[in-house]
Amino acid sequence: MNATTIVDYDPGDTLGKILSFINQVRMSSEGVRKYLARACTLHNMKPLELRLWVRTQWGSLSNCLESVLVVQKAINYFCLTADANEDLAPLKNKSWSDYHLTTAEWKLIKLVHHCLKVVAARHNELLNEELVTCSRVLPMMELLMSEWEDLKDDIEYELVHKALRAGIDLLEKYYCHADDTDAYFISHILDPILKCEYVNAVWEDKYVDIGMEQFKAQFLIYKKKYEASQKKDSTSLPSTAPSSSALLSTDAWMESLIKKKKQKKGKDRDSELVTQDTNPFEELHCYLKQPRLRREECTNPIPWWGHQFEYPVLCSMARDYLAIPATTCIAERSFSLSAWTDDPRRRQMKKLKFGGLQKLRAGYMDGRLSVEGEIMKKYIADFMFDNEDYID
Repeated sequence: MNATTIVDYDPGDTLGKILSFINQVRMSSEGVRKYLARACTLHNMKPLELRLWVRTQWGSLSNCLESVLVVQKAINYFCLTADANEDLAPLKNKSWSDYHLTTAEWKLIKLVHHCLKVVAARHNELLNEELVTCSRVLPMMELLMSEWEDLKDDIEYELVHKALRAGIDLLEKYYCHADDTDAYFISHILDPILKCEYVNAVWEDKYVDIGMEQFKAQFLIYKKKYEASQKKDSTSLPSTAPSSSALLSTDAWMESLIKKKKQKKGKDRDSELVTQDTNPFEELHCYLKQPRLRREECTNPIPWWGHQFEYPVLCSMARDYLAIPATTCIAERSFSLSAWTDDPRRRQMKKLKFGGLQKLRAGYMDGRLSVEGEIMKKYIADFMFDNEDYID
């Protein structure tokens, strides 16, 4: 069994009881599972496999509890009748009736499931988007804390108030740790849909000022790199000097005039740079003054920045900061997949080829790649279909 799968529970608490029941059913004989399936059919329910709780999978506990809630009546029937069924082998030092849950216990399971489902829904929202940048992390955490606060204030969720408070405190802890890096704030500013509006609306002025100081510090670093690259490009043009025997009398004179002109232009250019340095954030201010885009106009900010040549420094920052994903689940899943096949049996396959195959495999499993779509693009390209036509 996977080491990350939870198999030991405290049967004294309600959640531990239902988790122990799931584990016991899955470890029992096929006859036990068939009897539970018959109980589902008897109560007009579709027989479903009970899901285990896997710690390393987001939303696993929510899915686990959901799998028992949909067959609640069947589980109650099973726990009350399984011990008397002679076709089922008796349990050692316990009975199936020990797992029977009262109405109050089922209510607690429902409350816990609803609280966890809120988290799972937000996480799935991040996973299902085509591109999720760091700018979505803090608003998602704030929304989740707000939803849990609403549940905590609801008298119906009084049984789980302490658990909700502990969860909110943990979210606030990680939210405060976001100040350890400037990536989240910078990603907000570089999103043409958000810019400064969101942080101005929800943050205190002093924190916005700190964030802007960090942004400007990084902006100056990128600005120096950009100016250095521009100077390098202007001086990297190859030139070959003609031999002295090939020069005419006027050539030296013309070359001297050209050299003087270039030197004068160079001084003028330096004076322009000095003038610009008096306001090094002119590009940033110009970007922030422009109206924000609507989500319909810019579903993906990265391609938008690829066409914003009037903001060369910000464009360079966007390529680095907006490339940081909001969640590492896709990468972690790819690592898990590679662990199954990264063994001596790959023989002489080099690291580069092996890594490429793992990325390709992860793309197909995540749904980012599909055989049908690739076949249509390759063999039916002459029909000039739109991108939506490739989606089944």
